[in-house]
Amino acid sequence: MKHFILAFCIFFHLPIFGQEASFMHDGDYHYYVDGVEVPAPSILLDDEIMFEYDAKVYLVKNTDAAINAGKKISGELINDRTKLKAWGIEFYVQRNGDLILYVDGNFRQSDSLFTAAGEVYGYIAPYYFRLGNYNKIKENEFGEIVVLSDGIWWNDSDGNLFALRNGERFNSSVEPFRKGYIAQDAVTKEYLWFNRHSEQTEPRVYLMQVIPEAVAINISFSDRFVAKPFYQGKELGSDSVELDMDEMASKDSYQSMYFYDPDIQKAFWGKYPEYGQTMDLIEIDIPDTKDVVFWLTDNEGQYYLQDKGDIWRVEKRSYKNSHFALHEGRKYEFLEMDKAQSMELHPTRVLK
Repeated sequence: MKHFILAFCIFFHLPIFGQEASFMHDGDYHYYVDGVEVPAPSILLDDEIMFEYDAKVYLVKNTDAAINAGKKISGELINDRTKLKAWGIEFYVQRNGDLILYVDGNFRQSDSLFTAAGEVYGYIAPYYFRLGNYNKIKENEFGEIVVLSDGIWWNDSDGNLFALRNGERFNSSVEPFRKGYIAQDAVTKEYLWFNRHSEQTEPRVYLMQVIPEAVAINISFSDRFVAKPFYQGKELGSDSVELDMDEMASKDSYQSMYFYDPDIQKAFWGKYPEYGQTMDLIEIDIPDTKDVVFWLTDNEGQYYLQDKGDIWRVEKRSYKNSHFALHEGRKYEFLEMDKAQSMELHPTRVLK
């Protein structure tokens, strides 16, 4: 393959009833369908030009003699992909030993091709793609390209894990949990998970997933839920608060968890999932106040005091219209009681 000639133009669609194509070069490249010049992405091959317009692929041969001649030479329709327009017309074809790729509206050159789990994959920033049926396709046959949106990973037959992201080998230690593996991108610092498909006996390729903005992942392989909380792709700090809440009266267990990270000043809560290995976290607004001690109540009506990176379960007391709690010899008045709801932080006032 010599090089690419790409035309980046705004596509406008004219009705095409025939299949006549032609090419002319007068210092610039011109493409015609049914006698009308059209904007078209194209690729220059050995004495040939391939171009695409309106989901149809045309080939013009013997182009070397037409360069700078200013005369039209005819071409032919070699692949009609009109029926694929609704979900993409990506394709590849082997011609004269060259691999020709068409991805995202243009002919492109692959940044890399590699074999994973027995199939051929490639990368063109920012897309990963799979070349469908690559090992069986014949010269000049058109094959499907399945575009993948992000990095990919796979296990070989020995259980070794391999991963690629942004066109490069993904370097990271991984931590297994029941849902799969947690890994941190060494470059972007994002946390990702790799879904485990233990039911698969043959190696297959899967997509990496950036974890949700706020989530707790169960890293335990026992029946317990041992939470590792994340926010915006980063694990909550080592000084963060983690507390079971919503104690069930009839069982020795809890229904929810509460998290607070003093470094980023973010608070969250989430319900234990009945099934599955991840807990969605809901962010809790933190009052805009100079006071550093807050109060909140869980969904079962239990009260808590929180001071920066520490939290205590307390008994609420009331006297006239005042509501307060005692802790370590100090009296904390609960403010905003009239508008408080469960799992909300509200300010306190220290009464001397």
